[in-house]
Amino acid sequence: MLPNFPFILGHVTAEPHTENIYELWLIIICDIYLVISGAIFVYQLFKVKTTRKTAINFAIALLVSCILVITFGSAWDLLG
Repeated sequence: MLPNFPFILGHVTAEPHTENIYELWLIIICDIYLVISGAIFVYQLFKVKTTRKTAINFAIALLVSCILVITFGSAWDLLG
């Protein structure tokens, strides 16, 4: 593979910041939940089912994910 590839799970900005293992796992788990709830929401939209609870669940997961990224990183991490 690439020997100089940074192991920072995809978010690299000009501002230096470090994450500990707790913060990384918290963001990874939240992002996995975000992807799963988004997939269920899109599936229910295409099946024309009621999606009110699923949409609220997805919106809360998206909001929590954005708050975690801003808290542990910087606001510029949301762009990449």
